Amino acid sequence: MIKELKQTLAKLKIAQSNNAKTVEVAAKKEKIQLLNFLWKQGYIYGYKTVNNFVCKVFLKYSYNESALLEKCVLLNKVVNTQEIKNLNKLEKNCNYFILNDKGIFSQKECLDSGLGGVLFARI
Repeated sequence: MIKELKQTLAKLKIAQSNNAKTVEVAAKKEKIQLLNFLWKQGYIYGYKTVNNFVCKVFLKYSYNESALLEKCVLLNKVVNTQEIKNLNKLEKNCNYFILNDKGIFSQKECLDSGLGGVLFARI
């Protein structure tokens, strides 16, 4: 699952670097979960399911037209709540994406609920 999430983030990042307005991704459960997370965090405008196999993602740019996912770094590290607290103290301007059995969360959401998981991306 982590591999597919990373591939989807990479695809979105590449599309933004090419100034695309939309990009299509497979309409799989884990990818839709990622798209919901990105929408909730404000990194995309949203998405529309075209059919049972494809989602059309509406990419979002900053006020100066720079790509919001431009600085996305793909990671793969299992972290516990204490490690998330340490990350939060060290890098206050970063947003971490953490996957666990309950879904995809930001570091703030993990801290608030006492969850850990697999750290798979940083912006």
